[in-house]
Amino acid sequence: MGRKSKVSNELKIELVKKVLDGKATIQGLAKEYGIAKSSIMTWKKKYLELGEESIVVGDKNRHYTRELREKAIKSYLNNEGSLFDICKKYDIASVSVLNYWIRDYRRSVDANGNYTVIKKHVRKTIEAKVEAVTFCLNNNYDYNQTIRKFGVSYQQIYSWVKKYEKGGIDALVDNRGKRTSSRKTIITENK
Repeated sequence: MGRKSKVSNELKIELVKKVLDGKATIQGLAKEYGIAKSSIMTWKKKYLELGEESIVVGDKNRHYTRELREKAIKSYLNNEGSLFDICKKYDIASVSVLNYWIRDYRRSVDANGNYTVIKKHVRKTIEAKVEAVTFCLNNNYDYNQTIRKFGVSYQQIYSWVKKYEKGGIDALVDNRGKRTSSRKTIITENK
């Protein structure tokens, strides 16, 4: 599925060129076209720093490797430049993308102040959920030990334990996106 910007690439370039040529002000263009001033200012800055291609929205989302994300985050946290400078250095499409990564990274701080590795979400099987829940229950509800052993979040294991206590193994079945008939099949297979 392609991406669609609210403002066409041609219009962005036209507006930036009008501002740079002194034919119009950012405030005037923002009012005339109903676009936020900050958007036009960002396009202008990107255009001047990185060229015309930097304000053109492509057909697909860009993919960034985990290593590049971590380098960019650490560069920013080590005060190696502004958000815009880091985006320019690592060829990141926008400041909002980097801001999202930083916010996500900061949320992953554990109780000791250490950063946990940015993990990709992996859907757990019923067997894995049951194993994690029984481990937690057998260890006197030691959520921290369960988190370390099974690599899940506190919210996740807590939710599984509560569901298991309320409805047993059947409550751990993830029914999202499944039709009713396939849910019954999954539940009968687990019994």
